[in-house]
Amino acid sequence: MNFLNTNLRNIMAASLIGVGMSACDISGLEESNLESEEIYKATSSANLIYFENFEDSDPLSFAHHQYSEDYSFGRAQDPVFEGAYSGRFELRDDDEMASNGTRSEVLFPEQDHNERWYSFSLYLPSDGYKKDSDNDIINQWHQGGGSGSPTTTLRIEDDRFFLKSGPTKEERVDYDIAAVQKDTWNEFVFHIIHSGDSDGLVEVWLNGEQVLNVKGGNLNKDYDLPRWKIGIYKDDWNYDETTDTDLRIMYFDNVRMGDENASFEDMTSGGTSTSSDIEEEPVTESDDSTTPTEGVGLTLINTSSDEPIGQFGTGALITAKSHRLSIVPEFGADQPSSVQFELSGQDNRTSEDDEYPFALNGDDGNGDFWYGEGLYPGDYELVITPYEDGVARASLTYTFTIEEGDENIITEEGVYVTEETTSTVIEEEEITDDSSSTDSTTDDGSTTDSTTDDGSTTDSPDDSTTNNSTDDDTTTDSTDGESTSVEVFEAGNSGKKIKGEAKGHEKNK
Repeated sequence: MNFLNTNLRNIMAASLIGVGMSACDISGLEESNLESEEIYKATSSANLIYFENFEDSDPLSFAHHQYSEDYSFGRAQDPVFEGAYSGRFELRDDDEMASNGTRSEVLFPEQDHNERWYSFSLYLPSDGYKKDSDNDIINQWHQGGGSGSPTTTLRIEDDRFFLKSGPTKEERVDYDIAAVQKDTWNEFVFHIIHSGDSDGLVEVWLNGEQVLNVKGGNLNKDYDLPRWKIGIYKDDWNYDETTDTDLRIMYFDNVRMGDENASFEDMTSGGTSTSSDIEEEPVTESDDSTTPTEGVGLTLINTSSDEPIGQFGTGALITAKSHRLSIVPEFGADQPSSVQFELSGQDNRTSEDDEYPFALNGDDGNGDFWYGEGLYPGDYELVITPYEDGVARASLTYTFTIEEGDENIITEEGVYVTEETTSTVIEEEEITDDSSSTDSTTDDGSTTDSTTDDGSTTDSPDDSTTNNSTDDDTTTDSTDGESTSVEVFEAGNSGKKIKGEAKGHEKNK
């Protein structure tokens, strides 16, 4: 059933854009700036601003449509989550660009409050949504022209859902959510307090279970409140570019936006919330300094696209279709001033990097990672030693194997290494003892995107590295001198940060 008053919807839809918009109209209409809560207040729940179940012949008429083809958006009778219809979005790699990007999206009107709830049911058909190593954006919260890339997005890459969020591109971080389940309906619920300060909040539920809770800034204070977009945006198809696939089809149903008084029960189609022990992960704050540093994960970078392939630890198995690879470790908030890499095995070489993100083969400072001598199939050992003003912290040793394949993928993640707080002191002008206790629960992340002067985005591929943060209840005492303790724990990133900032220093490519 439709919670909106149908007559009111039809009347106000006409006033919103001048005439009723067909579900398959080509985009190019001027965007409306009307505030939604004055128009589409749901009748059976005072806390719902919008509810679209695609049962009417003119779905999402209140939104601005951004697509170029007659098949880009319309109603479908199969599959459906509830009722007789769902909303079908389709994007092909040879579609004409709309709003300066390859997209099939709809943009919701502006809001006047920074706290909102959002939900929808999503169906990805296995024959219309093949696995792709390049990401798709399927939800955006974008602050409009001049603001840069969207501050929060829901994306899919390598058949995994992940959330990217942060107030600026330098602070933006990716959080892995779950594997994509195809040929079935999945219901997402989001509760977001859009703020650039510590009161910012992003909560995510998937099929009734809370999977993410992120506290901290998620809004650029210099721009307006974000507007919600749903559909498909594929920046890797802009200007005749191609990826692993050439077709994206997805279905939405029961799309809701709730106001600041809404609750999980208002936003879901049935059932109650299951709150698992999701750790709150502030983006910019660190825990008490008496705890050990969190696990140091490695990110494998595809230097051809400057995209992270995935995160791995010691004992990992990597399948690669090219030698054009690099590796980036992440140390959390307690970043060293430089890092030394000692690679042995299939290839032997030593390198140093003195600016974050400490890449094995260097980068240009603008998110362009280099492959140097490359990483070819074989067995490797990589010793990573972080330095801080002449003081060498605990060295971390990773072993991994690269095998040739048809795609770049982390086949087996291995285990991540934890750097304890003990430092190793080296001799310079004089010898001093120094022991420090470090900790980190947060990492910085970024994307490099562009935007148009309307509310749309033309996001460029993420130039980012991967971060990992995992709880460890083990307590460790710091000791002076050269003693070093290393601990390992099982790899896994559900709800954890997995990508970080992409900038660095010049090295030869």
